[in-house]
Amino acid sequence: MVRHRPRPGTPPRRERGITLAEILVVIALSGIVLVPLGIALRNAAGSERAIADRIDVERIVDRVGDQIEVDLRRGRLEPSRLGGRQAATNLVLSITESGSIRDVEWSVAGTELRRRVTDRSTGTVVADVIVATVVAPPATTPFVYVGIDGSTIDVQSSTDAACVARIDTTVVIAGDESAAGTATAELARQVAPRIGGEGEPC
Repeated sequence: MVRHRPRPGTPPRRERGITLAEILVVIALSGIVLVPLGIALRNAAGSERAIADRIDVERIVDRVGDQIEVDLRRGRLEPSRLGGRQAATNLVLSITESGSIRDVEWSVAGTELRRRVTDRSTGTVVADVIVATVVAPPATTPFVYVGIDGSTIDVQSSTDAACVARIDTTVVIAGDESAAGTATAELARQVAPRIGGEGEPC
């Protein structure tokens, strides 16, 4: 085997290193690639959080709607306790439990949807709970009393109550504010109530 030897007096060959310019080019290219990738990952995380918030709010909506329906199925509409022409801002029912009568009132005040339970015989407040945060002011009236003919009724007496064919509940419920914003969902239920007292036929 023949080996090539450098000529006498020839300086040894040096390996070429990486220059500063090449390092700067690599850094610049890395930034161009990584910055959009970081933005995409951040947006994906925000979208995931927004979806989770939306699911949480929809669960609240289902829970509150189910509770309102249960109260309407078990209770009787009490027109005398609705506060006259303010009937469309709250919902008052009487529910008999274990021989005692309790008044259950749903109302929207500001950004709060409340459920208040009072023992009628003693006047004791059994429960007063903020069940959800709502978008204020409500876009629509929270509780609307609809007659047999489809028109809205201001319930002021048992006679008016006897004409109520259904109660429309519509309120926009909001979740906790997060980096992804505030998720909202609409609670919309239509339930035929039981009527308290004796009203005249409509």
